[in-house]
Amino acid sequence: MSATTPVVTTNPPPPASAPDPAGTPTPTITHYKQLADNFLKALDDIIQTLPTLDSSHPVTETFVNGHQNISLEFLSATVAAVEQTPELDSVKKLDVIGGYDTLQFLQAFTPVADRGSVFDRSLRFTMASRRANLSNQCLQVYQIAKGIARDVASAHVLAIVRNLKRILGRRGGPKTKASAASKADKGGTAPAPAPTATIAEPRG
Repeated sequence: MSATTPVVTTNPPPPASAPDPAGTPTPTITHYKQLADNFLKALDDIIQTLPTLDSSHPVTETFVNGHQNISLEFLSATVAAVEQTPELDSVKKLDVIGGYDTLQFLQAFTPVADRGSVFDRSLRFTMASRRANLSNQCLQVYQIAKGIARDVASAHVLAIVRNLKRILGRRGGPKTKASAASKADKGGTAPAPAPTATIAEPRG
């Protein structure tokens, strides 16, 4: 009688565990986010080509703001006078080359600043307008839902209304002219009307 050779079984190694998809954050990049990122990247690239920009500071604001009423015609005439008059140039109170450089900078970038201000107002008004339109639609749905929720067969809508009411809170409604006038009568400051966005004509 021959001996039976025992069969040795080996368990295969466990497969390498795949990464948990839920553990890896994958934020969705929206179309508008891509547009905004591309715009900011292009803006950063443009800023790198400009002269160094000064930042506002309380220490310098008073001095800067106090010298904005001097006309460019006066500045230009004074720089030219110092350039052409040795007696004025000798006192070393004005850098002629730096003066002409500043005048050229102001002339070139004033239209850029104006166009940037128009863009800023237009973008912010567009954002506010789209938010207002969506807010108006959502408030209409909220009011309709409150009416539907009065039906005992619409308990699920009642739950939605309660949740929306909690999120909306006491200050979530639109500001009306009446509430603004009431605030002004009580000594408060009524909010200023939203600016009208205009597009400036390009300067030749």
